[in-house]
Amino acid sequence: MEIDWMLAPWWAQWFAIDEDGTGWWYATKPVVDRANGLWKIEWSFQLAGHQGDDFGDWEQSVRQRPIGGTNDRA
Repeated sequence: MEIDWMLAPWWAQWFAIDEDGTGWWYATKPVVDRANGLWKIEWSFQLAGHQGDDFGDWEQSVRQRPIGGTNDRA
């Protein structure tokens, strides 16, 4: 599954899918929380993204925005 970075908020630098298939945008790199089946960042969650169903292992779903990618804010 490819991530459509055009859908990402300008501040989003990372994307990951939780165990339940919910996708989230993150400003900083998230870490996996296996006990709760989700990704988290130390201070708070970010805005919800889109649903993911074709990413395979959710623990391997984290992706970084490509440098010079779409929807970059100058």
